This record gives sequence, structure tokens and C-alpha cells, in this order.
Amino acid sequence: MSAVCALIASGCLLPGQTTESAVMAAPSSDVSPKPAAAITIPAPQWKVGDSWTYSDGYGMKVTEVNADGTAEFTRLDDADQWFVRRGFFTEESKSRTIYRRVVFRTSDPMDLLTTGINQPVSFVREYMRNDELVRHRTSWVIEGREKITVPAGTFDCWVIVMRTQGLDSNWRGFERWYYNPDARNYIRLEYKYGESPNGSRVLMEYKLAG
Repeated sequence: MSAVCALIASGCLLPGQTTESAVMAAPSSDVSPKPAAAITIPAPQWKVGDSWTYSDGYGMKVTEVNADGTAEFTRLDDADQWFVRRGFFTEESKSRTIYRRVVFRTSDPMDLLTTGINQPVSFVREYMRNDELVRHRTSWVIEGREKITVPAGTFDCWVIVMRTQGLDSNWRGFERWYYNPDARNYIRLEYKYGESPNGSRVLMEYKLAG
């Protein structure tokens, strides 16, 4: 048996094996990689009263859950600001100075929840900002999974990245979410918007209704 193993290790032919059969038995280097298998990420199942507080003082609370799957959030650090979100995607928001209502073009961003690892979902989003039309080309991609520890605990997260660029300007934006379905939100967020410096926040505490 050891002699046979030595022959295999040295690349020699076994008895009865021709050069051609040895080549056919060898794995081919021309085999195309299999496409990424589709996955399903659970969408957040929000409930009125859910709340999250982060390291930079940012906080949010669910104030309404709608039949169409969207939820309305109020900022804990500024009650005059609110937004409406479907999954990871903000559809409507109001800051102290700007109201936005987003229209998604070319594809449904919710397709992200059933795509594969490193298979981006891209679309165009439009909104009015102070009577000016703003258009962005945006992509989201699931990069994989990672376990992270923050003051609120240790979480097994999906790593999801958003990149966006203005179609009528050079403005760019970036977000990396560490999303945990059980916590119904991101545990860590890394971001950069326009010329502002890089930023990040981690979850300090959270409360889930029910």
C-alpha cells in the first residue's frame, strides 16, 4: 500500500493506467466557478416600541408599523426628525430642514434579501430636495457574515454594503451595515457622505416590544 501511495505522490502511473487516462482523471483547471447560491436574509420584523441607542448619541424608535411592510421611526435624539423605512431602504424622511420622498427606478431594492453573496442589486433612486430633483445610482451587496461584540452584546451579523453616486453631481455616499435579524437593526454602522469624514456607530442598548 505504501508503494502505491508513493507512486501517486510522485506523479507516476499506476499499473494499467495510460497517460491519457491519467490526464482525464486529473481535475480540470478550466471548470467555471459555480454561481453564488441564493440566500435569504430575514427582513426586520419591527414592532411599535422597538428602540435602539448608539455610541454617537443617535437613537431611533418605531412609532408606527404599516400594512405595506414599512415602519415609521422617530429619532430619540431629535424628536422633530423622522423617517419611513422598508427593509434597509429609507423611502421617506424629514430632517429639520429637508423633506425627502424617494422613488426607486429600474429594479426593486428588496431583491437584495433573496440574492447571493457578492451579487449586487443596483437601482436609480430619485427624490426632491428643496424643489430640486436629486438622482443617485445606488447599489447594495451582501458581503458575508461576521460575529462582532459591542456594548449591547455579541451578535452574528450579515455584512451589507451600500454605495451611491449622484447622477448629476460628484457626490458619493457609503454605508456598511452589520445587521442582526434578532435585534431588528444594524449593530454597527460605518459610513461616509460626500466630503464629510468617515463615521461609525455601535449599538449601546436596545429594547424590543413583545
